[in-house]
Amino acid sequence: MELKINFTEVDIGLYIAEILEDHGKVSIPGVGTFYRKKIAAYFDKKLQMFFPPDQKLRFEQTEDNDSGFSEYISKTENISADSA
Repeated sequence: MELKINFTEVDIGLYIAEILEDHGKVSIPGVGTFYRKKIAAYFDKKLQMFFPPDQKLRFEQTEDNDSGFSEYISKTENISADSA
């Protein structure tokens, strides 16, 4: 499935962030896959400091063949999956 989106009407960054928040990864056809990893809060004994929870993002140019991204846009924008 080819991803065809009118970038002037759709905020792709927002959709990527929403999917990452819910699922921890999002594969974008023709681009690659973003992954989000949660890091728990911790105490560093050497520095005697607490560090808050954090998140790290990773990107790989390989795709998962997952149609979740276009399905999410289709549902959110109320358009056909082919249009998304």
